[in-house]
Amino acid sequence: MVDYEIKKETVPALKSMVENAENVAVIILLCNNPAFKISGKPYNLELCGKKMYEWVVLAVGQAKTTIVPCEITDDLISLVKPYLTNCKYTAVLYSDTPLLSKKTFLEIIEYVSIKQLNVCKLSRGYIFNTTYLKSTDKIYAPQTHYFEEEDFLAVYNFKQLAIISDILKNRILNYHMKEGVRFIDPSSTFIDADVLIGSSTVVYSNNHLLGTTQIGENCTLESGNFLVNSLINNNVTLYNSRIENSSIGNNSKINACQITDSDIGVNTIIEKSGFIADSVTGENVYFGTGVKVSNFDGKNKHKTMISDKVFIGAGSTLIAPLKIGLGAFIAAGSTITDDVPEQAFAVARATQKNKNDWRE
Repeated sequence: MVDYEIKKETVPALKSMVENAENVAVIILLCNNPAFKISGKPYNLELCGKKMYEWVVLAVGQAKTTIVPCEITDDLISLVKPYLTNCKYTAVLYSDTPLLSKKTFLEIIEYVSIKQLNVCKLSRGYIFNTTYLKSTDKIYAPQTHYFEEEDFLAVYNFKQLAIISDILKNRILNYHMKEGVRFIDPSSTFIDADVLIGSSTVVYSNNHLLGTTQIGENCTLESGNFLVNSLINNNVTLYNSRIENSSIGNNSKINACQITDSDIGVNTIIEKSGFIADSVTGENVYFGTGVKVSNFDGKNKHKTMISDKVFIGAGSTLIAPLKIGLGAFIAAGSTITDDVPEQAFAVARATQKNKNDWRE
């Protein structure tokens, strides 16, 4: 997970407060808000690749964390007492505040420690001295302490979810821009929390970078890409492609192709309207327009292995399981069902027949 709010080398005094599990324990209450008219639990709704409550877990860093389901009507003291530890402080936070940042959480812990407060009421949540919390049966209307208030915006309906999702999205974009990534149209670019992007990469409009996708340096993501859990190495150009659970080698160019569960070698060119599944390609491979690599026989999936310097002509279909040898040339429009040896020329087309008198 990229830490968008605080770097490891900054504010070491604050960082140590959270990392020392003897000082702070955290209880995150999973809010079951009935305002959400959904069949599942609202705290499991995803924002930028993370469930709502997972953002709060990330914000508290290394602190000992316990997650407790709750209803709006539950008494807070009775709810949390069974989960108290011997840590000096106990933070009670809510799953519906996904904007809470590590930086803000650290500042709150530092403030409570310096002031030696028994209870610090936040806009949403509390920080308690654990000894005090063990001995009390009621919170006696403490004064609210305000910190970074954007961090405590709560998700209580789908409209608020959209607003907060947009804030998270822009935090992620801002982080990558500071790291040297250029976005041509940030408003139409969507990046999940765990995505990594190398410097000097340019991202055009309508790109979705999801899951654990990693983009190398000096890449160009032209419009319309949808990348999921994939590794895109350096100097790669992508256009209008869907790539899932795959890797793309350095200096490759992919144009309007769907690639899934495949490893594409360096200096490979894949022209538009292609489909490649369960394949491993070598270096300097050329896929012509509309090449299909079929992996599924209706019952099982099979692998296609393509060696270096292979040329695959436009409109060809490769039926797995299949091995294409080094330097092989496949003629356009061929349907290949048998292995092709090294340096071989493969052509597999039905014989053309012209019927001149087919009209009656």
